[in-house]
Amino acid sequence: MTYKYILVDGYLEIDNEKISFSKRSDDSLKKRNRSNIIITIVFIGSLQYLMKINALHKIKDYIDVFLSALGLLVSAYLIYYLVFKKVWSKKITINTISKIIIKKDDYETEVIIKLLNKREKELNFRTLENQVEPFIEQLKKRNSRIKISHERV
Repeated sequence: MTYKYILVDGYLEIDNEKISFSKRSDDSLKKRNRSNIIITIVFIGSLQYLMKINALHKIKDYIDVFLSALGLLVSAYLIYYLVFKKVWSKKITINTISKIIIKKDDYETEVIIKLLNKREKELNFRTLENQVEPFIEQLKKRNSRIKISHERV
């Protein structure tokens, strides 16, 4: 059975073994990503144009090396982003949670999940929706070794 919770910036689902996160689509983030892609295409296009000019034959080899290195860096970043940021950061195994820190505010409650491998995941709940306590209870049912500490902001 899965339980669903609403976060400030997304959604959270708990099943028997893991916690899954999903972000709400943010239009400003999409626009920023589009502008970064456009800037990259314009930059690479301008370098390609410079390579076609006959006067720059001497630096053509340097531009080729630079474009190859840039392509490798972009490929490595995309692999890192897709594997580590998109896939692995959206799922947490409940058995790997060691500690939960709850920081309560008037409007938002921040829940910091600390894992056994020293990673941390921050979750922001709206205080008025009262979803933090049921979330913590569900985690305690599945992993009784979790230490919980409360802090007042």
